[in-house]
Amino acid sequence: MSQRNNTDSTRENSEFLSETITARLRRLFTSPVTIILAVTTYSLSRLVSTIFRYGINNQYVSDFFGSWPAPEVARVFGKTDSFLVGGPTDRWLQDGQWLFGPVYHLITIPLFLFRDKYTAYDALLYITLLFFIFSCIILIHFSYRYSGWSYRMAGVIFIIGNMSPAFEALTQRNVEILELLILSAAVVIYGRKSSRLAAALIGIGAGIKFVLGAIVPYLIINRKRDRSSWALLSTGLVIVVLTQLLLGWQDSYVLKLLSDTNNVETFMNHPLNQAISGVLHRLPGSNNIDVPLISGLVALVSVGLGLVWMYRSRGKSNWLVQWSVCLTGTLLILPHNEYHYFCLLTVPLLVQYLLLSGNGSIRQWISFWFAYVLIAWPIPLSLLNTIVDKVIGRHVWLTHLLLDWSLPFIGALLLLLLLLKSQDDEITVFDYSST
Repeated sequence: MSQRNNTDSTRENSEFLSETITARLRRLFTSPVTIILAVTTYSLSRLVSTIFRYGINNQYVSDFFGSWPAPEVARVFGKTDSFLVGGPTDRWLQDGQWLFGPVYHLITIPLFLFRDKYTAYDALLYITLLFFIFSCIILIHFSYRYSGWSYRMAGVIFIIGNMSPAFEALTQRNVEILELLILSAAVVIYGRKSSRLAAALIGIGAGIKFVLGAIVPYLIINRKRDRSSWALLSTGLVIVVLTQLLLGWQDSYVLKLLSDTNNVETFMNHPLNQAISGVLHRLPGSNNIDVPLISGLVALVSVGLGLVWMYRSRGKSNWLVQWSVCLTGTLLILPHNEYHYFCLLTVPLLVQYLLLSGNGSIRQWISFWFAYVLIAWPIPLSLLNTIVDKVIGRHVWLTHLLLDWSLPFIGALLLLLLLLKSQDDEITVFDYSST
């Protein structure tokens, strides 16, 4: 009898111990900290893999050399032989012409300190990587108030750390990564009521490449609310005057392209062009329609409707939504863009995610993650391409196919619609007492 009781007691203790271990393991693997660490590890592994596979020794294949150096700037610094001769800008740009915004050619002056353009290009990878890391840190820090170390933060890190457009811009050393850093800093600074400094940053960003100028109308329309317009206008005036004195606006190749769309038609139908112009060019039967006219009309109507919407929304506290709508809409209606421009959608995606974290419906969440996947491609396409090739028995260039189907454009358009639907929502501040 005593032996049977001891056996039953031993079995009960064993079962209790097993249940305790199982419960602890369940808590460990489902705790927010564990999931955050797992997502962070995945994101960092993708970043490191991207740098080594596509960033280092990428045979100097990059759009960067299509815009830098400007011939005149290279001559001023006596670097034509080692930086200019034989390069794309030497072939495409006439004497005195320059691409992108004027501030771009100011911030790239330190690159002339290197021996030649290839040495400068190699070093630029690590500079751009620092810009990207700082951008991620700033946005994660900004989101902490609304997410804490909860499951929300895991989503924040996943969204920020797995943007394929950002990886593409990073490996090509494109200036959009610096634009993302400026945008991220401006968001944090504006949120702390330092609107004048934020406006100055936006002005500088627009001077580097004009995309961040999408936020300028908001700052002007809401000038009575935050008094940022003077800082914006002062920054813009300094850039305009100095550019005319040093470079000459009449030599801007971007303005030349805007006034002569025929010169860029060869790029319009390229899969990398994820603006409305590219989508229309890739439609069946596009040869029978005037794509520049239609895309121009769409852009004109969109700008008009956007200005009316911003004017009616002036004074509201939803400035994050308004910034996001301006930026997302602008990327869609540009005369042409490239896929890596969509790295700037990191901020609108993050804003929409934080908005839904408060009271988003299942339908909204499904739509959001669908839009995110179409824009970001958070799973390495090389891995997915290998699986698809084995399944169908032949090689398919998946990246080209997804771009040709305009999937990033569709995702960005869906994001824009979600932002407009959420314009009256507020981001919920995280309740730390619940943790």
